[in-house]
Amino acid sequence: MRKVLKGVWGETFFKKFPPREKHMQLFHRRLLALVCAAFIAASLLGFCIEAKIKYAVSVIIVAAALFCAVFFSLGRLGKKKFAITAAASASALLGLLLSFLYFDVCYMSAQELCGIECEIEGVVLERRYTGTFSSGYSVRIEVIDGRKAGYKAILDCEFVSDLQPGHAFSARAVTEELGYLSYSTSDKRAQIAQGFVFRCVVSADTDLEIVDEDRFVLSVWLSRLNRKVTALIESAVGGEEGRLAAAMALGRRDLLSESTLRDFRRTGSSHVLALSGMHMTIMVGAAGFVLGRLGVGRGVRCVLLTGFTLFYLALTGFHLSAARAAIMLVLVYAAHIMAAQADPITSLYLACSLIIAVSPSSVADAGLLLSFFATLGLIVGITASREALGHLTDKLNGRPVSALAAKALRYLVTLIITTLSATLAIAIFAWLFFGELSVVTLLANIVLVPAATLLLAGVLLFLACQGVPAAAGIAARLIRLVSRGMLDFCAYFSGKEYAVVTLRYAFAGVIIIAMTVALAVLCVIRLRRKWIMLLPPVAAAAAFSICLAVYSSANAGNLSLTYLSEKKNEMLLLTSQGDAVICDISDGSRSNIGLALASADREGVSEIQVYMLTHYHQKHIASTEWLLMSEIVRELWLPEPRDEREYGVMLSLVYIAGEQGCKTVVYKPGTPLVVFGSGVLVADTAYIKRSTHPTVVLSLEYGDGKFTYVGTSMQESSLYPAASEHIAASRDIVFGTHGPVTKTPFSYDTLPRNIGTVVFASDEIIAAFKYTPEQEDLLSEAVLVRSPQVRRFSYGGAAPEPLLKTLVKKGLNNPQNFYQAGLRPMLRKASPE
Repeated sequence: MRKVLKGVWGETFFKKFPPREKHMQLFHRRLLALVCAAFIAASLLGFCIEAKIKYAVSVIIVAAALFCAVFFSLGRLGKKKFAITAAASASALLGLLLSFLYFDVCYMSAQELCGIECEIEGVVLERRYTGTFSSGYSVRIEVIDGRKAGYKAILDCEFVSDLQPGHAFSARAVTEELGYLSYSTSDKRAQIAQGFVFRCVVSADTDLEIVDEDRFVLSVWLSRLNRKVTALIESAVGGEEGRLAAAMALGRRDLLSESTLRDFRRTGSSHVLALSGMHMTIMVGAAGFVLGRLGVGRGVRCVLLTGFTLFYLALTGFHLSAARAAIMLVLVYAAHIMAAQADPITSLYLACSLIIAVSPSSVADAGLLLSFFATLGLIVGITASREALGHLTDKLNGRPVSALAAKALRYLVTLIITTLSATLAIAIFAWLFFGELSVVTLLANIVLVPAATLLLAGVLLFLACQGVPAAAGIAARLIRLVSRGMLDFCAYFSGKEYAVVTLRYAFAGVIIIAMTVALAVLCVIRLRRKWIMLLPPVAAAAAFSICLAVYSSANAGNLSLTYLSEKKNEMLLLTSQGDAVICDISDGSRSNIGLALASADREGVSEIQVYMLTHYHQKHIASTEWLLMSEIVRELWLPEPRDEREYGVMLSLVYIAGEQGCKTVVYKPGTPLVVFGSGVLVADTAYIKRSTHPTVVLSLEYGDGKFTYVGTSMQESSLYPAASEHIAASRDIVFGTHGPVTKTPFSYDTLPRNIGTVVFASDEIIAAFKYTPEQEDLLSEAVLVRSPQVRRFSYGGAAPEPLLKTLVKKGLNNPQNFYQAGLRPMLRKASPE
């Protein structure tokens, strides 16, 4: 059992460190680690820069190596330093070369195929999703228009397909670039990291043909075995508890609900779900414990454990973070066989370098980068605190404290140190990839890491006792109990207000980069006093607190309103002091909510205070459920239903909100609603006889200004007088696209004197807009925006964009979005007259 408990830290943390060092010097006597570090750094740089810059960097590296060769030849240690410089330079050049061959040759050649319709043949690797009307897969494309290819791609079928992993197929598809997917949260970087080069879209089932259902692919066979074991665990444990156990033991995070993923993310414990060194070493440690009890010799045991490690890695799908841990374990066992001692830092750098060398696209994988730097932080943190832990142990041994209590206290202190070390090491990636930091990370790790160890041990016991139903049943109950505790813990703290701090402030990036650079420098220099490594984190925390206080004070009472448009679907995002209100003026598609959430993330919002519907669509049921499960939403505002259909949709939404612990408020359209303490929000809808789509008017009055959104065909509805009043008092106006098709010209008798910005969401609206000569003079002083996808407004003490007005008057604006010097002739041309 002792080896199972060792899995919490990994075997490299138990008597695998080199002799104690008085100084931190990370690369001291670690030439291989230094060479691998140069390779990793060059690979990261190669992913971020273009081919021309790669050439320039390569020339600089060669020139620097030659200069160092001449410089070092003048000293007594010239040969040694020259060898180190040459090895590091060659490694960096190799990293740039591999990056160039993959990203600038292979990937870019695949991009030339995008946008065309072609005949493809390939094999299905895995199913990505299955929806009501569509399905998606990961595939290997073998033939394109009769020519051999070897690309990994995303296959999206705009229908429900019968394809299964392992099926060979042929299809007529349109290739598209990677990017936003309505059914997935992965972005282009994540898709590239998985090895995809483009996306194939098949529009009809007649364009897809299954050629062979019995094609043997090792990865597919292992995937089927994974699914069988997963089904066994799920059926015995049941519910979300069984899915959590399968996710942690077999890497099946795709089975977890959005709410579970959200809760683990907000508590800073997503790493517990991701297969990594902890999971790998627990599983392998348990296997080693069994082999040791069976009396298997050390050499044979190391060989068998190496084979088990590779098999477990393949069974769980070759996750990159798990691959990093597996390589490190293999190096440890290889050292055991050769009666040597494995250095964890060298093993870590070598493992990451091998992964990137085999798969250059993996350098873009967030999981690999987080795993690498978190492990590096663990090793450095343990090394720096070893003396302090030794003093603690000596003090405990000299007092009347039981051995068990002393071990528990040492374990707790070690857990705190490693948690803080890992958090600091990945801070820069938390800022880059996620933009937020959980304030309960430390507490979550103290509770969840031991619980995860117990859960994985229970899964192993359950699988080993399949021939004994009674024992398997006891193990399943243990798994269910531990899983339920973990889920309840995460749900409780995830729902707490301000459980997450946003890092989207401009000053946050500067502070985190400065702290990371300082820590990196301290790790590689001769640092006698290791406590100095505490100074950068303490200084960063103090600087962040001061900057946040100043920023909050300077922006107190300010409100930002963002208008988002996607075809005829529009959303309004209101943010103030980190709180957000989303007003939905769309058809209820999930993609529209995704756009609003992405904009909220850029605004530094970590949770949604209010999600407000202006009208009902059947799609709102599924999209609202997804929103409430994937994000923390405090209140759901629903309009009073007008008929039985809307009433049915409202009941479904009320039930969903109740299940997710979200408060529901039913408002009467046209009734003033208070937002952010002093803002007044009014939303109303009306229907006209010729359409089933409502026209919408929405106004916000806050601080020094007023905003009004007006939908199409408003002049034909009963809301036209109310809309006219709102427009007459508004500083900023948006003539939107949602509602019935505009068939008649429209105008408003009064436009505000202090008009700021007027947005025309489409050319059809511009063509239908009528105005008087006096109104034309008013519009000439306004900022006129044409068909924007995103437009931001500010209220509450801020001037109405004076700089932008100056740019417009001077003609320095973007001609695609603004009307400037040619305002009068353009408006006359667009006028119905």
